[in-house]
Amino acid sequence: APAQEEDTNQIEKTYQEEAEDINKSVSKIEIKDVPTIDPSGDYVSHVINDTLRFFKPRTKLRVLVDPLFGTSIGYTGRILRELGMDVVETHNYYDYRFGGRNPNPEPDNIPDTIQQVTSGAYDAAVAHDCDADRIGAVDPRHGYLSPNNIITIVINELARRGVIKRGITKSTSTTNIVDAIASKYGLRIYEVPVGFKHAVKYLVSGEADVAGEESSGLAYSWHVPDKDGIYTASLLIAAASEYGSLSGLFDEIIREYGMSYFRRVDLPVVNGKEVVDRNKDLIIERLRGLGSVVGDVRIDGVKALFDDGSWVLIRGSGTEPLVRIYAEAHSAGRLNEIISAAVSIIQSLK
Repeated sequence: APAQEEDTNQIEKTYQEEAEDINKSVSKIEIKDVPTIDPSGDYVSHVINDTLRFFKPRTKLRVLVDPLFGTSIGYTGRILRELGMDVVETHNYYDYRFGGRNPNPEPDNIPDTIQQVTSGAYDAAVAHDCDADRIGAVDPRHGYLSPNNIITIVINELARRGVIKRGITKSTSTTNIVDAIASKYGLRIYEVPVGFKHAVKYLVSGEADVAGEESSGLAYSWHVPDKDGIYTASLLIAAASEYGSLSGLFDEIIREYGMSYFRRVDLPVVNGKEVVDRNKDLIIERLRGLGSVVGDVRIDGVKALFDDGSWVLIRGSGTEPLVRIYAEAHSAGRLNEIISAAVSIIQSLK
């Protein structure tokens, strides 16, 4: 699981206090051959068994699997085949340059995968980042499905089957459709700062069964307390197979909760976190020009909730000289309006 902040702080403190002794000890370590094991069989069996506890695949979907030259090679494709899918893999050899691409499953990095699915050659595609904790997907009708879309599909399917019994944790930057799903099924929502370590605390404590973050993916209390894109891919495709298609499964989300448009914009701002944190009240006041603000969330930057269901989050990065703007709305026009206004507000504060 991601290390908690109190743990990393203690590690840093201990190292600073004992750096000299630690470095001396490391220099005396004898180099030996390390025995290796192959846990793939046990892992694959675990994922398949869990998936079949929740879903009953019925349709033999044609699935394109794109590991993006990374560690999901030999895993996702194998699992989906054993679940009865007709699987073809692309970019399925190791390349430390990742084919010259940014190894994240986002539209700019998997255009050929998207094109093959939207042309009708496949019923679905799943893609992973280089270490396979993230997932992107594609269906023939909607094209690219973002992590937000995947989060809502998987959480909705697990919730309606009664698999999620306690709560759901989501980062403050994640789609509000998760809140609507939780409300429908009587589940508690825990909204936390961006950074998966904040979400995982609720899985470990037993307060939540699922944790999701818009940039990352999902983790489950009954699996491992960290993101696993391969596990999520198995659940997603099995649910689609049971329903009949991934397109139809996403259509169900749209019919039940409405269409959602989401975007993130990164603005270069020196000391971005400080700029946002010292101007929270002013930012909220200026955002009122976009409509009635019915609430705000200040656990990570500042987030304004509007009466039409749209929202915008403005937060400074803790690691880069950036201000990140996230927004969600029920129309593309409204989304563009919110993003444009938020960008103007931050530019006026720089």
